[in-house]
Amino acid sequence: MENTQNTTIETTVPILKLPPSILRRRNALSNSKWSIIVSSDLHFGEDPQKSVIRRVKLNHLDQILRIKDTHKVQMVISAGDLTSHGTAGESGCLCWKPYGGDELTELREQWVDPIERTGIKLLMCPGNHDMYTGTLKHPVLKYLCRRRNAPFHPFLKTYRSGRYTYKHNGVLFISLGMYPGPSNLKFLKSVLSENKDVPVIIFYHYNTISTEKYSDWWKESEKDAFYEAIAGYNNIIAIINGHIHTSSVKKWRGFTMINGGGADMVRIEMDGDKFVKAVLHSVP
Repeated sequence: MENTQNTTIETTVPILKLPPSILRRRNALSNSKWSIIVSSDLHFGEDPQKSVIRRVKLNHLDQILRIKDTHKVQMVISAGDLTSHGTAGESGCLCWKPYGGDELTELREQWVDPIERTGIKLLMCPGNHDMYTGTLKHPVLKYLCRRRNAPFHPFLKTYRSGRYTYKHNGVLFISLGMYPGPSNLKFLKSVLSENKDVPVIIFYHYNTISTEKYSDWWKESEKDAFYEAIAGYNNIIAIINGHIHTSSVKKWRGFTMINGGGADMVRIEMDGDKFVKAVLHSVP
């Protein structure tokens, strides 16, 4: 009689030892994908019970730490209004603003330090709220500038503060501080002319798209001058803003515009130095 019982046959498959050159190439390919998180307008110093924007930002740090391995998050960009008044505990002189809180310490302990302890790079620029101290001192602005050896102008034309460059994974990041004002535009033109073949991401605080709310904080003529400065560069892969408290991925005169000022973070997917896509990352 034929034996019809199921039979399990165990086999041993030899493990091939790949040459070092192939292993290195495989590792390089697997490590080429990485992400940038955009979250701006954090407004440290405001009461989450009273401030909608502060309340919707509360979970952003936890979300970044939760997805950092899954999405290979290597960088966070926060484009301005990191604090509500730019203070470090000193009293202000403008009666219509509630001063006195140490917002700089909140920013450092609840955002900067936890992110950087993980090895994630953090790039920031100042926003208008970071200068609302009501005093002759601007501790938050000074802190942001000193971190990246950026120019610091605490008195006249503070918008000139905070411009710098940073390079990571072959991508050149250019901070234009508050916005591309005349001196920052001169800086931008110089940097772009020396990096024509390098992928570039530009970030500054004021939003740019004229149909959006609050985009009139800088003039249309200034936006035209900014466009003329970048129009000939196909290596600019994204421009990042804040200021308006909504998050979006849009187009402006052919350039990809990313805003992380709202409840959603924006996650930029990169493959080496190549931009793949930018998507809204909803925060529960």
